[in-house]
Parts: sequence; C-alpha cells; structure tokens
Amino acid sequence: MRIKELRIENDKTQTEIANILGISRQVFANYEKEINFPDPKMLIKLADYFDVSIDYLVGREDDFGVSVRQNSVPALTVTESDLLRNFRKLDMINQNKVIGYVYALAN
Repeated sequence: MRIKELRIENDKTQTEIANILGISRQVFANYEKEINFPDPKMLIKLADYFDVSIDYLVGREDDFGVSVRQNSVPALTVTESDLLRNFRKLDMINQNKVIGYVYALAN
C-alpha cells in the first residue's frame, strides 16, 4: 500500500490524516505498517483524499494507470514519480533537453 508515501508526499502527519478520516492515529499507523487493512469504505475515503485510484493506493497500478501485476513491469518508485511529475512541468524544449541528456547518460 502507498498510504505512507502519499501522506509524506502531502506533508501530513499520521494524526492529521487520522482526524480527517475520523479514525485514531493508531488505526492509521496500522494501515501504514500493513498490520491492518482499511475496509472498502475507508479505501474510498483514502483514495478520494489523496486524489488517486484505489488500485494506485494499494499498489495495483502505477501513475499511468497501468496495471501492476506479478511478472509485469514494477510500479514507479517515489523518486521516479517525482521526476516524472517535474518533467511534465517543463516546456517541450526543456523536456527534449532532459530526454537527450538521459539517453546520453544511459549509453
């Protein structure tokens, strides 16, 4: 599950998210540690709050909506997601510069 990385990415504490969801901090902490799992209604609340799909929240799809299953390409890491998000903010000229630079480094 991606609850912890989404919380950190949104600069929120466990207590803040727990209060928003109407649960205790300990219950939320157990979700992050995957000791307990949210019920379907709570999954919907979490997905709505973080503005992601439930499949993304539970690690079944990546940022592009591509299903992530066994024997498939792994989901993006947090760093890869951040890079992609920043890349998309660039204008076309700078995107092409980054692409050229990455290809040059990879070869």
